Amino acid sequence: MAFRIKKSNIWIFCFAVLMIRPYYVTLNTQINMVWAYCTFVCAVITSFIVLNNKKLRSEVTIIAFFSTIYLLATIIQNPGSVMSAVSSIAQIVLPYNMGVLLINHAKRPLLEKNISLVCSLYIYIDAFCTFLHVSEKVLHQPMELTFLGYDNYAAFNILAMMVVKFAIDERNHAGKLTNEDYLCYLVCCAGQLVTGSVAACISLFAFAFIKFVSQHYKRLIRGLRPIKVVVLLIALFIAVYYFKIYKLFSAILLELGKGSDLNSRTIIWSKVLHHIADIPLIGKGYYSVEDFRKFFEFPYGFNATHPHNIILCILVDTGLLGLIVYCRWLTKVTVNKEVLSLGWYRTLLIGLACYLFQGFWDFYTLLSGFYILLAVTISYGKIVKWSFD
Repeated sequence: MAFRIKKSNIWIFCFAVLMIRPYYVTLNTQINMVWAYCTFVCAVITSFIVLNNKKLRSEVTIIAFFSTIYLLATIIQNPGSVMSAVSSIAQIVLPYNMGVLLINHAKRPLLEKNISLVCSLYIYIDAFCTFLHVSEKVLHQPMELTFLGYDNYAAFNILAMMVVKFAIDERNHAGKLTNEDYLCYLVCCAGQLVTGSVAACISLFAFAFIKFVSQHYKRLIRGLRPIKVVVLLIALFIAVYYFKIYKLFSAILLELGKGSDLNSRTIIWSKVLHHIADIPLIGKGYYSVEDFRKFFEFPYGFNATHPHNIILCILVDTGLLGLIVYCRWLTKVTVNKEVLSLGWYRTLLIGLACYLFQGFWDFYTLLSGFYILLAVTISYGKIVKWSFD
């Protein structure tokens, strides 16, 4: 009997591969352009699939609204970057659609298999490139640059992919992680230690600790509602920036080489806050590093590329309107007695909370990892909720 691979299997695998754009891809203009076009096509295809299903259609309304705000802001503020904005939007729409499609029972096993596989591949390839110093020896780039990006940039995708992989594996292995999952976690931690991403290391360790504790104290997870975490992050920002509590740890920060200004973060925050009233209601959309430095009046030569904080990043990119949509988006995550009884769903909630915490120190509004994590969490929450109705 001839071995056949269904076309739908190939398409789903392609969708999964294109969910995350490796940073190495962006180093070559031609390859990056091909990747961008392929991602755009796949984003359009998956959008048609989702919109063609009445059950799924309402699930993508919010990302459509958020993307429209970002695109409209780019058209008004920086019309020459519209194509770059479209490419960035496609790079978050595709992974979000993949997560939404999990609601479709018929394709769920195939989607889970491919999403988990690609997440594993990207994590291990990134670690391989890190440990063998591929960036330095082959590409002649700084050590901090790995397959998925510079330290924190890569860490965001790694944390999101790791959490999604763990949740899928737990769900399909009677609520237990596999030995390969534990290996994956160790590889993630080792990779972030090598590149010196402090915030990522703290988030990874916090994830493991909270997950362990939650097995015995499930009520603890109720406090990890994403919108509550955002409120806590705002309170933390006020404490860190306005009350300067970080100065209590100045000696430790100096030992870590982060300086007394949190590696220039407080300086960047100060500049952004000083011009907060100048940010349009719908934000600035897609902007270059030069535009960012000029708008917020950074001195010549100062190494500032973005606001380095989740709240400030969203405000700059999509304005107050985008921040409101983002917060509404997070409220779509289901947190009730039924889902909290499931270990694999608690994994998603803990991972989402750790991702948001990591976003306090650094953040990229249109980075793919967050959207696959958010979509998977929302979709699985609905599946569980519907099963109890």
